[in-house]
Amino acid sequence: MAFDYRDNRFHPEARLPRDERAELADYVGGGFDRGHMAPSGDMTTPENDFETFSLANMVPQDGALNRSGWASLEQYVRSLAITLGSVFVVTGPSYETRKLRSLRGRVLVPRHVWKAVYVPGQGAGAWIATNEARSRWRVLSVAALTARTGVDPFPALSAEEKRRVPRFPLFGEPEDDRSGRQ
Repeated sequence: MAFDYRDNRFHPEARLPRDERAELADYVGGGFDRGHMAPSGDMTTPENDFETFSLANMVPQDGALNRSGWASLEQYVRSLAITLGSVFVVTGPSYETRKLRSLRGRVLVPRHVWKAVYVPGQGAGAWIATNEARSRWRVLSVAALTARTGVDPFPALSAEEKRRVPRFPLFGEPEDDRSGRQ
């Protein structure tokens, strides 16, 4: 079921102090899209959709990645939720470098973006993509994602569940990712 509430009114997050929040001007001429972490297409009310356009829900994302592969991943995860009924999703940026890039010296540009999915009874897994036009994708276990990013998206899962990658359809075959690096 699709909802057509897309608001498109990007806005700074007024609840954050001015010196700690992104502003619309930060993205102007920066060469990046404002990439949603929680997608607008998942929202079921106009109010919730408007909140997804807060810059606190954005990262600088390569336009080709944002409008193609990432949009396809969001649609796939949305279809999983519709088909299976119960899907837990955590999305985030990964910086993984000592040479951080930023927009106007204020908004950090992630090197990768990732999305982790847990389907009760089927397992959990994650996708990670380089934040560039010719993005490289990798399918990871939750354990590998955690080792790589320092974020455990599903802390209540057992260590065994975190090591396995489920066999529900993914954008690629799960890889043996012991190093956690691309």
